[in-house]
Amino acid sequence: MTLIRLQLALAKAGVASRRHAEELITAGRIKVNGKVVSVLGSRIDPVRDQVSVDDKPVLREPMAYYLLNKPKGYVTTASDPEGRPTVFELLPKSLVRLFSVGRLDYNTEGALLLTNDGELAHALMHPSMGVPKVYHAKFRGTVGKEQLHRLRGGVDLPPPRPLSPTGKPLPLPPGANRPERTAPATVDIVTSTGRHTWLQFILHEGKNRQIHRMAEAVGSSLLKLIRVEYAGLDISNLELNGYRALQPAEVMTLRQSVGLSHLPVEPGPVPKKKMQEPEPVGAKRSERPTPPARAQPSRSHRDVDFDEAPRRLGDGPRPVREKPAVARPPAARPPRESAVTATAESPPRRTPRPLRAPASPPPARGAGGRSSAYHPPLRRDREQAARARSSGLPMRSPYGSRERPSDGPQR
Repeated sequence: MTLIRLQLALAKAGVASRRHAEELITAGRIKVNGKVVSVLGSRIDPVRDQVSVDDKPVLREPMAYYLLNKPKGYVTTASDPEGRPTVFELLPKSLVRLFSVGRLDYNTEGALLLTNDGELAHALMHPSMGVPKVYHAKFRGTVGKEQLHRLRGGVDLPPPRPLSPTGKPLPLPPGANRPERTAPATVDIVTSTGRHTWLQFILHEGKNRQIHRMAEAVGSSLLKLIRVEYAGLDISNLELNGYRALQPAEVMTLRQSVGLSHLPVEPGPVPKKKMQEPEPVGAKRSERPTPPARAQPSRSHRDVDFDEAPRRLGDGPRPVREKPAVARPPAARPPRESAVTATAESPPRRTPRPLRAPASPPPARGAGGRSSAYHPPLRRDREQAARARSSGLPMRSPYGSRERPSDGPQR
């Protein structure tokens, strides 16, 4: 049995990281075998112990159920301090980690259930369930009616004697425990040869080396013991050392027999809480959440014909798509409000423009009918004066008959 830290087991199961698993433990959200564990550093057996997060079971590996026909000379534990072989050496190493439901003695053969379903194993081994176990026992000599009656009604078992590494009983130590009383059992004779007798036992309890001690209680001894059936699973089709996986129907029948109607379901990892980003200092939170913006239709999709096949180079001009004419009724315009119909309750839409100032009177004209105001020479007058200077002709004044003063003699 290998014990590991609880947070490590949760991390390996994919529930959360090791640090987040520690937070789950300290928050009291983890249960081991139905009890809350809130102390960091607690160790568990990941195969036997049932771990749950928020009352949801956590299964590291898929559930496996195997029936083994155990041979003589093997122990049912995962390891043995005396170095004896274990039943798990008979299985391929590629299988998931399993453990035995109940136990069989070193020299006992027969049906042994192996699984990693801790919930089912705990229920099957509980004395209140009374799971039936069928044994074929070889007694020395003959078994009379009186002995058979005592075996069926219950006998006082002598204290269990210790065993040697080879399975032989040793003498009782001083101050041994008081005898135990067995419950009524179904015991029938299968065959009897005079030298030995084969009996069939159907027991609903499991005391330490019970059938060995029952044989001693009636004055006989046990020569061989085979468990041919356990909880309705028999080994009639299994060879010695052989094993097989249970069918889903058999698993469901097993669970229903002990009050577990549901199949174990592997949950997903526990979702981590998202850390909320801190708001900048001085930022004001809006009183109302901002509604999500509505998706606006793209303008580029209006003229796209999705039913048209893709065009290639050289296919010619694209045919013009004619839009069907839709007759629309003329929109009724609201009547305009004139200054006459407008009232104080309905003021005019526009403010009237201010009246323009009257135009200034034209300037007074001087002699010759021309205006006395100064006018700059026109462009054509400047060009005419330039031609006159270049040709030597007198220049005509654009300002009337007045002569310009000359700076020198005229030519």
